[in-house]
Amino acid sequence: MLDKGRPVGEITRFVHRMISASPFFRVLFGLSGVLCLVLTGCMTPGSSSSSAGGDLPALMVERLGWMDEVAKVKQARSMPVTDAKREAELLDAMERLGAEYGLPAAEVRAFFSGQISAAKQCQEEWLKRHAGVKPSNQAVPDLGTTVRPALDTLGRKMIRALAAAHGSQDTAPLIRAARMQLAQAGYSQAVITPAIRGLQEALSTPRRGVL
Repeated sequence: MLDKGRPVGEITRFVHRMISASPFFRVLFGLSGVLCLVLTGCMTPGSSSSSAGGDLPALMVERLGWMDEVAKVKQARSMPVTDAKREAELLDAMERLGAEYGLPAAEVRAFFSGQISAAKQCQEEWLKRHAGVKPSNQAVPDLGTTVRPALDTLGRKMIRALAAAHGSQDTAPLIRAARMQLAQAGYSQAVITPAIRGLQEALSTPRRGVL
């Protein structure tokens, strides 16, 4: 479990900054990932990180890593956690993008509805931990110009990974990997459950058409 004094999102983004800034850290991170797979017995045929949809678990973790920033903004501006308009816009946009990859609307909606529910739970937990704490004097991130564009980019990557996941006949390893990575990132079961449920429902949706 991660140190409760360091929000999961801050740690996640720090790691990504280090990886982006230095080829050494990219190589080191890659080698550590391979070692982890070997030690956990995941390097079986069809279940390695290069398997269909293998990026999806990491993308789910990365998306949740932004939720502390979202919660900070909502706390500072006294905004509700639920933003029905934004959620509807996101689902519609992802459905349109998913159609370009041959994904049924029901599959895309199931997956992202699960991720949205997990994100809101993550925000609720952050706000509960910081209840009664005055917002920092530091400028909060701008949802429109910083956070949401990053989430939209992640959404596009998730669609591609979700489409690729259908190249595998056995999606159980992908679901196990997602559950494991979310737990290792320190998220509560209340966050993990809707995220995994959305993934399971998406992968069990009958597919129509061919990419």
